[in-house]
Amino acid sequence: MSKRSSIEKIYEILYLAFLALITFAGFLNTTMFPYRFSKRSMLVISICLFVVICVFSVLRKISWRDGKFICAAAVCLLMFISWKQTGHGFLLELALLVLGAYGISFRHILKTYLGISLPFFAVTIAAALTGRIENLVYYRGDQIRIAFGIHYPTDFAAHVFFLICCWVWLRNRAVTWAEAAGILVIACFCAQYCGARTTAVCLALMFFLLAGILFLNAEDARTGREVISAFRRPVRFLLFLAVPFSCLASLVLSRFYRDDRRLLVRLDHILHNRLSLGRTGFERYPVKAFGQVIRMQGSGGSTESVEDYFFLDSSYMYILMCLGVCVLLAVMMILIREAAADYRSAEWIWLTVLSCICLECFMEHHLITIGYHPFLLLLAADAGTAAGGKLLPERKKAPERENAEQGTGMP
Repeated sequence: MSKRSSIEKIYEILYLAFLALITFAGFLNTTMFPYRFSKRSMLVISICLFVVICVFSVLRKISWRDGKFICAAAVCLLMFISWKQTGHGFLLELALLVLGAYGISFRHILKTYLGISLPFFAVTIAAALTGRIENLVYYRGDQIRIAFGIHYPTDFAAHVFFLICCWVWLRNRAVTWAEAAGILVIACFCAQYCGARTTAVCLALMFFLLAGILFLNAEDARTGREVISAFRRPVRFLLFLAVPFSCLASLVLSRFYRDDRRLLVRLDHILHNRLSLGRTGFERYPVKAFGQVIRMQGSGGSTESVEDYFFLDSSYMYILMCLGVCVLLAVMMILIREAAADYRSAEWIWLTVLSCICLECFMEHHLITIGYHPFLLLLAADAGTAAGGKLLPERKKAPERENAEQGTGMP
């Protein structure tokens, strides 16, 4: 047992080291720093990670009949085929990270991600404000939108959003009122200085959901019984539904958008042309199983106006058209599977984070990018061992735990 424990520890250290390196490379690609990891370098890193996974799969004596490992391997294979079809290198790196996350604590993954991203994010902002790198400034009417060293203001806000999601997931039931209030302040900052309305709305939604959870917890602790218990399950179910609904709504509304449908035109205006651009994508390109190369023209990285602007901002449209149906199904399976587990085990805060991520990605294209977040690694990682620094029961015992928590101050 001691030998096996040592092997697991060594593998975790190696895996987290690769995760840190790939995260740094992905984050670097979103900044105005002129340096980049070459495609060859990333391919070498991916090959080394694959070798480590294969060698330690034997040493760790992983059962090939384990359902979680089979799912991770299947998702890895689908992403690998899409990578071969499209050449998107980030997909190969993500595929191997998903497979390699089997048995790794998701808390350790999040801590590694934050340990790399937070300091580098601070360095990027400092470099932009001091003139070390270009600090792009855009204008929307009279509003000034600042990118703070990232390619685009909404990309900067997306980094902020996902870093907060990682922090809240780690804190879970230990989240405080001060932290919730801080999220609302950051939402106002993103709206004021970046013009990132989607991120601001999603952060504000997260604040109100966390505030509701904290309020109910406090009332339960004070009264010794559940408050408004009749509303708990429906609200939790709505949070769960937000995960698949975000994807379905994006695809269906884009597919059936037409300029002569007033309601859809109005909705498209509210959603900043996401529907009309998605419809253009359907008209220009076929839907393929494993994706295709699509030339897109966006505004990131330069303040110059773009002619023939075409960019699939919605993550779901981007994955469907660029990476294929199979990859989209794999990504949604990961998110729905985790959301269902959080729903069954009454993990309100984790479910809140997932629902806000999926709503954010209705408008933003960052769902599939490891440089922005590591939540797709939840498929194979060990997500249910700890929360807020305290050990939790296994998720398979969730119904008993939920019943046992009646009157304990936990929703």
